[in-house]
Formats: sequence, structure tokens, C-alpha cells
Amino acid sequence: MGTKPPAISVIIPTFNRSAMLADTLESFAAQSLPKNRYEVIVVDDGSKDATREVCRDFASRIELKYLHIDNSGTSAAKNTGVLASRGKILLFFDDDDIADHRLLEEHLKAHEHHQAENIAILGYTTWAPTLSVTPLMRFRAPGIEDIELGYRLSKFGLRVVFHRAAVSYMTRAVTFDEFCERCERQGEALFLFSQLHDDPIVQQYCQLADPLIENRAVGVDAEARWPEIAALFREKVDQAGRVERLLAWGFEPEATLKESDNAASKRSAQAEAYRLQMHELFVKVSERERLSSEGAAAHQAEAYRLQMHELFAKVSELAAQEEGYRLQMRELFAKVSELERLLSERGATHQADLAKQTAVHQAELAKLNRDVGDLAQLNDDLRNRFEEINRLLHGKSVSLAEQEQRVGELTDRLRKQLWSTRKLSRLLDDVKNAAARLRSSRRWKLVNPVSAIQEKLSPGRASIGYGHLEKIVEAYSQWRASHPEIARIEDEIKTLQSPTMPKWPGFDSGKSTQPFVDVGPPIPSVPVESIHFPVHEEVEVSIIIPVFNQFQFTHACLASLKTVEERSRFEVIVVDDCSTDETAELLPRMEGVIYLRNERNSGFIASCNRGAEQARGKYLFFLNNDTIVKPCWLSALLDTFAEAPRAGIVGSKLVYPDGRLQEAGGIIWRDASGWNYGKFDDSGKPEYNYLREVDYCSAAALMIPKSLFQKLGGFDPKYAPAYYEDTDLSFKARKDG
Repeated sequence: MGTKPPAISVIIPTFNRSAMLADTLESFAAQSLPKNRYEVIVVDDGSKDATREVCRDFASRIELKYLHIDNSGTSAAKNTGVLASRGKILLFFDDDDIADHRLLEEHLKAHEHHQAENIAILGYTTWAPTLSVTPLMRFRAPGIEDIELGYRLSKFGLRVVFHRAAVSYMTRAVTFDEFCERCERQGEALFLFSQLHDDPIVQQYCQLADPLIENRAVGVDAEARWPEIAALFREKVDQAGRVERLLAWGFEPEATLKESDNAASKRSAQAEAYRLQMHELFVKVSERERLSSEGAAAHQAEAYRLQMHELFAKVSELAAQEEGYRLQMRELFAKVSELERLLSERGATHQADLAKQTAVHQAELAKLNRDVGDLAQLNDDLRNRFEEINRLLHGKSVSLAEQEQRVGELTDRLRKQLWSTRKLSRLLDDVKNAAARLRSSRRWKLVNPVSAIQEKLSPGRASIGYGHLEKIVEAYSQWRASHPEIARIEDEIKTLQSPTMPKWPGFDSGKSTQPFVDVGPPIPSVPVESIHFPVHEEVEVSIIIPVFNQFQFTHACLASLKTVEERSRFEVIVVDDCSTDETAELLPRMEGVIYLRNERNSGFIASCNRGAEQARGKYLFFLNNDTIVKPCWLSALLDTFAEAPRAGIVGSKLVYPDGRLQEAGGIIWRDASGWNYGKFDDSGKPEYNYLREVDYCSAAALMIPKSLFQKLGGFDPKYAPAYYEDTDLSFKARKDG
């Protein structure tokens, strides 16, 4: 049973009708009202059948409470149900009725419309469609106990509102004997009602009617009148019984008008026979009434007096029970008063303790407020100091950047001069070699035989007619000997190569025409304390960054997200896969960053899926922490979904720090091996810079609609800890259309 009381309590008194009760409970199990808003209380008035077992079967389907009492009557059973109920509204229901599936909902709707405490809602009860309604069933009188309760409540302003939409169905056909018994009980109840209340309205309601005189209500003494009408009543009972049997034999007064001529003729004969029988019957009844009224009056009066004696005995017994109930209520009120006194004393003690605790808490709160004020002042001082240091660092950074720029310019000029020197040196070497080849040539010896002979006789002397060239070669040789660093000029040029992005002249055979440049970790553009992101109620993109250590890369990545302006609203989610460096300490300081830390190291796939679960954006963008975004990166990705409505996944062009291309989309070969399109090539080539379809996109920078990601089941954990999960996701998206 829930802690919150139900809105309505249904009270069903029952006695030896387990089969009908099962149908009644089935109708309440099928109510449109949620089951936590109503309870059903079945009060068993001493049944000997399977009522308890039926209730036990339904206890698992609805909130049902079963109470068993000794046979005490319907009124006692209803009162017992009232005491056990928890709902604010009570609905009394018979065990031979079936509730429409909207009955409880309509009752609550009517009470919400009429919220006054003095309003009672009366529903509409009719015969079940499965029953054949006989003329006798059309005369159904209400229970006097209900009318007597309504009379007493009327003294407190009771109003009854009829709600036609609250429908229930009577499923039990009334037999002739049951009708007669109910009429007798009705008469006894009316008499008791008239004895309990001397109100003229009640007395007028309880007046008897003489059906044979003039069908009008007359005020008479019941005990004196009974001998005169007892025989007549019994005779009427027999008469009604004969009428019921005649109807059962085949005469139906409400026959359809669409019968055949033979059927109509037959029914006309039946009607004529019935008319003759009824005429004979009423003649006999009139004669018997005249003869028996004198002799049987005394006997019937005596029987009536005995019945009245029994009735008054029951009234006396009820009065005694009422006195016992009054004593029990007096004891109960005494116990309630004692409990109220104890509760009042404990409440006073509790109030005193609460006042003391409140004073202590207020003192602690005042001290805490003072401490908070001191901390706020200290925080302001630290903030001012930090801003001052930040300004100094910014000035130093600008100066250092200018110096680095100047050093770069000088280094570039020196490198160019060294290139010129090496070129001149090679030209002079070529001149020296050309002179040596000229002297040793056969043609020169034939043209200058004297100079050739002198050269052989005196190798150190310059040849005639070649002296100027020989002087230049001799001077260069002496200069080269006095400057040995010329031999190391190639190494000097290599050491002075610029660390900036090179311009690649070409790319052949899958290998770069330029040597690789070793690039260190990135330098963040802003400090940790300056990184903060706005928090939006609605975001278009959720950026998910899985990290494990390498905080310097994460810092640079977030700094680029901060400094590169984008028009779209986004949120940043960082999933820490149990880093052991300063990640866990510094990331929470970044305002606006949604920081999630795994309980154990789970790998790239699990971290991405966890970030996607927390994302609020329409699109998910998975980004490696060792990446730096460039201007217009986000708008370019989002615009792709608008330009290509059938696109499921959009990836970025990835470029190495030294300018070489990492990938412009992925390729999957027939043997399921993969490669990055354009890897190590010039990233500026046209073939890598237009929108096109690829086999897959790397999860290092991958955007996908959140709805599609959830539909595909995210990154498949069977690829844990990482690799090929992005390929699998791309192929699933393509298969989905």
C-alpha cells in the first residue's frame, strides 16, 4: 500500500455472492482511472462461499482490502468499510452490479466540478444489456437505509447531484419471490424509519397506500390497519405469481410489430385466452376477499402483533447495541484526549529544543557569514592580483613574440646568405675543376705547346695566357683552406630551417618530398582560468571530448574552442577516463565545461558513449583532445547537413601541425583494411578541399545527429577499447539510408 492515500474508496458489502463479486471486481480492475488513485474495500458479511478466495485472487491486480465480519446486515458492513477506508471520497457499490470502465473517473470529475463538502454524487444504474427485463423488474424501490442516511445528512446541508455519465449495470434478475421479500423488508424499514424520526416530512413519506380503494396515500395506524389488508396482500402475491407464470408460458405484451401474419394470429388468440383467464381470476379474488375478510381478520391481526413484537424486540436490541457503541466511543474519546495531552506536552518540549537548536544554528550561520565575507575579500584580492599578473604575462608574451619574430626574420636572412655562399662556393669549385680539365686537355696542349712543356718542367708556375684564371683558382684554394666551416655549410643550413608550415612543392609515390619536422606539444592560447563557456538552455551541438592524461593537449584544444568564435550554440562535455595527471584538478575550474569522470579506465568507446548519454544538443561532435579547431569549423560542419539532407555523418579535414595532410576522409579496401585519403600530402591541393562522399570519417572529428546515433546504438562496445568503431558506425549509417 502506498503512502499517499487514494482519491476514492469503493466499499462493497457482500454475502454469499462470490461469482457475482468476481464480475464486479473484474469491472473495477478495468477502470480507466490509474490504480494508485483508488482502493476497493470488500466487507464480507459472514459468507460461507468462496468470497475470501475471490478477493485474494484480485489483491494482486488492484489495491484491495478484505474484511470479514459476522452476519450483521448491509448497513453494518457499509459502516465497517467506512472505518477502514482511506480515500477522501466514498463510493458505495453493490456486489451484483458491474461498473462501467469510466465510472470512477466520472465520479471524480463530478466531485472536482462540485467541490463543496456537502455534495454527494448519484450515478446512473440500469439493467445490464444481457438481461431480459420483465415487467416486475421495472418496479424497484430504493433501500430505506440509504434514504434514512440522506435524511440525517440533510440536516447538515446535504445536496445530491445526479451525474448521468457515471454508469453501472445491474446484472442479477429479480425473481418473484425476491421481489416479495424486498417489499416486506421495505415495509418493515418504513415502519422503523417512521418510529425513529417524528419529523412530519418523514411521517408523510412513510404513509401507507391502499391499492384497492383509490390508490392514494392515507395516514393510518399500521397495527390497526394490518388485519384488514393482510389477506388481500397474500392474495395479491398469489395473483402476481400466476401472472408471472402466464407470461413465462409464452405471452409477451411487448411483442415486435414485424411478426408474420401466422404469428400475429397466434398471439391474438393467446391474448384473448389470457383476458378470459384474468377476468375469471379477478371474479374469484373479489368473492374470496368478501368471504375471508371476516373469518381471517382475527388470525391475521394476531400474526401481525407477533411480527410487531419481534420488530420491537429487534429495536430494543439495536438500542442496547447503540448504548454499548456509545460507551466504546466514550472510552475512545478519553484515549484520544490523553493522546492529545501527551502530544501537546511533547510538542512543547520539541518546540523548546527546536528554539535552542535554532539559536545555535543562527550563531553558526552568523560566523559562517563572517567567514564568507573574509573569503570574498580574499577572493577579490586574489582576483586583482591574478589580473595584474595576467597583464604582466600578456605584456611579456607580446614582447617575447616580437623577439621570436625578429629572431625568425634574422634566421631566415642568414639561411638565405648561407644558401648564396654555398652556391658561390660550388661555382668556384666548378671553375677550378674546369681549369684543371682545360690544362689537361689535348687541344690546349697542341695550341700552347710551350706552356705545356713549362707546366711539366715547373708544375707550380702559372701558364702563360692563363695567368688570370690561375690566380683566381689559387686565391680560392687559399680562402677555402683558411675557412674550413665551408665544409659544414649543409649542416648549418639544416639547423636554420624554419619551424613554420612548409610549402610542399609536390607529393610523389606516397612519400613527402620534404623531411618531417618534429613539432612539440601545442602551447595554449589562454590560461586555464580564462577558459569559460556560456551555459545555454538549448544547444544545437554537444562537443564530446574523451581524455586520458595529456592535459597540455586538452588545454590547447579547449582554448581553441574558446577563442574561435562560432554563431551556433554549443556545450562542451569532457569525459575523463581516470587520468592520473592534473586533468582532474584543473578541468573542473573551467566554467561551463561539463566534466564527467569514469569510475574506472574504460577506453575511448565507453567514454564517447557516456558523453553522448549526457548530451543535450541536436548534433553530437566527437573531438580528440590533441586537435585544435580553426575559424568557421563548426558552421562548415552544420552547413553540410543543410546542403546534403541525406548526410548521416560529416567529418573534418585533419592536418598535421607541420602542414601535411593527415586525412580527407577514410578509405576501406576490399580486404577490410583501411587508409586515410591523401595522407602526408599537401593539404592545400584541390582534390582534398571539396565536399564529397567517403567510406568513413574518423572519430577524431566526427559529427552525427543525436537521434541517428541513438538509433544505431552508439559506438559498438565490441570494438573496445578503440579503433574501427568509427568505421562500423559509418557503415551502419549508410545501411540505414
